[in-house]
Amino acid sequence: MKTPLLLLSFTLLIFSCFPRKEPGISISNNCDVDYDSIKVFTSIEKPTLFYNIKANSRVKGKILFDNNKKGDGCYKILVYKEEILKFNDCFGYYTNGASLNYGFEISIESDTLIVKSK
Repeated sequence: MKTPLLLLSFTLLIFSCFPRKEPGISISNNCDVDYDSIKVFTSIEKPTLFYNIKANSRVKGKILFDNNKKGDGCYKILVYKEEILKFNDCFGYYTNGASLNYGFEISIESDTLIVKSK
């Protein structure tokens, strides 16, 4: 009984050491406003884009990493309504071009963004 448990523990430990690429993202628009587009990125050259986000809806995707960018930083999110920037924020943290999180849940409220990491 101890051998399978030790093997499972060792396997989980090894996999927890690997960096996570492309964390998932879920964005909930919890207000009565439609947004033209949302950009989420580590590098503006490779953004994750969402278009026509309706009021009280949810979109899902993955945050893309630029393989040439190996530094540290925060994720950036830009939210546009009628081509005007409404929210510009940083959240989370990545290091050496890899995520420290499996994913993020972002809620757009009437005057703020709420970010929860997984």
